[in-house]
Amino acid sequence: MKFSLFFEMQIADPTPEKEARLFQDCLKQARLADEIGYHCVWEVEHHGLYEYSHSSAPEIFLSFVAAQTSRIRLGHGCTLLPHRYNHPIRIAERIATLDILSNGRVNWGTARSGSRVEQEAFEVNKSTLYDEWREALEMIPRMWNPEPFSYKGLFFNIPPTYIVPTPLQKPHPPIFAACTRPEDAHHVGTLGIGALNLATYRDEMLAGCVRAYRDAIATSTPVGFTVTKITKR
Repeated sequence: MKFSLFFEMQIADPTPEKEARLFQDCLKQARLADEIGYHCVWEVEHHGLYEYSHSSAPEIFLSFVAAQTSRIRLGHGCTLLPHRYNHPIRIAERIATLDILSNGRVNWGTARSGSRVEQEAFEVNKSTLYDEWREALEMIPRMWNPEPFSYKGLFFNIPPTYIVPTPLQKPHPPIFAACTRPEDAHHVGTLGIGALNLATYRDEMLAGCVRAYRDAIATSTPVGFTVTKITKR
């Protein structure tokens, strides 16, 4: 069994001083987890969720963790893929850079975004959240090749472009997706990627979720994805 840390950066009654202490405390915990053999440290991406999560720039926090650790894996749990949050090229560039600097320790988790606060702040189209996530998920692993990348789809029209750098891990960092329901885990399994279960299930429900995921991933035929084992929180 492998154990990981999962940071939301939660803070009650925030002040600048409490925020600063929170980030430093999480960094200390990540260093200790590395020393005692934890598997991964996961960091969320949220925006505007006052008192719930102050982790709006996970790529920066994970970079600090990478510089101060040597073994623990670095998990984006998760990058928001609708393009009003993050353009796919920028995601591919950031993940690859962190993978290089951490000597191949990145796990890349993806999500659509389930918060109305975030969706309204970034003016995302709620009706296309899934389609935007799915298109970016198809694109980004293909960007991690040395040849020029081009794409024409529902939301993007990218001319031939070199997306640099490329990740150290081959074919690319393991890919995960956030799941809050058993049917989500089954769907993620059909895509051949890892499931990040971010909800608390009863024992029998979690067991059914794991079975559904394993059944789905066993028969999946993913293109451009790395198959990874299920991750439970």
